[in-house]
Amino acid sequence: MWLQEDVLRWMQSKIDARTVGPMVPKVVIGPEDRFISKKELRGLVPYAVQYLLVLEHAGKFPGRIRIGENRSVWLEREVRDWMNARCGISDANKDSV
Repeated sequence: MWLQEDVLRWMQSKIDARTVGPMVPKVVIGPEDRFISKKELRGLVPYAVQYLLVLEHAGKFPGRIRIGENRSVWLEREVRDWMNARCGISDANKDSV
């Protein structure tokens, strides 16, 4: 059985190893954080995964986190923060019209 500290340490190691997404400031994992799958991501964000990958490579969407040879996930907190920031941009555009 894994202890919470072991899981958090493993999650942190995966985030530290990613090559895309926010590098500064360093993301620090907490007990409330969780990884989400591509399926969960598609349920949260109304864009095609291919478009999100374009945004990711442009530095405009949180980076994937590789947890296996053929498996990537996203940090839910980063995705929700991105969504909230997008809502703020959208609201600001409405106010300026």
